[in-house]
Amino acid sequence: MTTGCAVSKPYGNLFLRLLANSSDPPADQPEGTGCWPWTGSTYRGYGQFSQREPGRRSPASRLAHRGMEQLMRDAVAQAAADDAAPGPWHAGLGPPVTAPPLGPDDTVDHDCYFRRCINPDHWNVVTRAQNTSNMRRRPK
Repeated sequence: MTTGCAVSKPYGNLFLRLLANSSDPPADQPEGTGCWPWTGSTYRGYGQFSQREPGRRSPASRLAHRGMEQLMRDAVAQAAADDAAPGPWHAGLGPPVTAPPLGPDDTVDHDCYFRRCINPDHWNVVTRAQNTSNMRRRPK
């Protein structure tokens, strides 16, 4: 799956959808954690949303934190392309750029231990093996 940056269709409103489905931390999260809890549907405790993709008849289910990670990767790629391009592209008017999708072995590992969090500052992209190792060391 690749998501487009904010200007491309049909993914243009994905960032707004993700933010609209987050809220202030719930009572089970300590204040000041900075988590952005997902308030939409969940799967095994993780935020989940449906997304139409070109060539598919029905929408695919996506994990919210992975969708946000891809959007952040796209934003970084777009900013780098805008900075590197000569001429008027510095105004952010450059051609849309998307980052490569997360690899099949890539996992978005929550440092905050809160599965519904979609705050990009609260995770790292790691391998499945590293994520499993991290889960074993987490406080219960």
